[in-house]
Amino acid sequence: MQHPAATQRIGITAVGSHLPARRLTSQQLQDEITAGTRLALPERMLEKATGIRTRRFAADGEYASTLATGAARRALAARGLDPRDIDLLLFASATRDICEPATAHIVQTELGTRAHAWTSATPATASSTASTWPAR
Repeated sequence: MQHPAATQRIGITAVGSHLPARRLTSQQLQDEITAGTRLALPERMLEKATGIRTRRFAADGEYASTLATGAARRALAARGLDPRDIDLLLFASATRDICEPATAHIVQTELGTRAHAWTSATPATASSTASTWPAR
């Protein structure tokens, strides 16, 4: 007889995102640089050099945990899950709110979950975001 855990599947069941509201185009940033330095920059230089058209900036009082909590709430809502359904909360980013407590624990508290929480804050995880795994 097979152990019940051997038939369970593990995977990503939902994805959520949450971006800061403040938006700045490369042209706006270039205009600010030009106004501040009085340098004449070629048209659309920043966009051409970076490939970036728009950027998002966190507002005062908005932190990595704020964005992660918003993303987690959207992911949970997409699947009709409750924060108590989470088994593991992983926060992975090159940035964090403060050294201690770990950002995952801040998100854990904001969500109201008792899931295990872990923060990975290394450059290799810079493209990752908060992830949650529901119990099943």
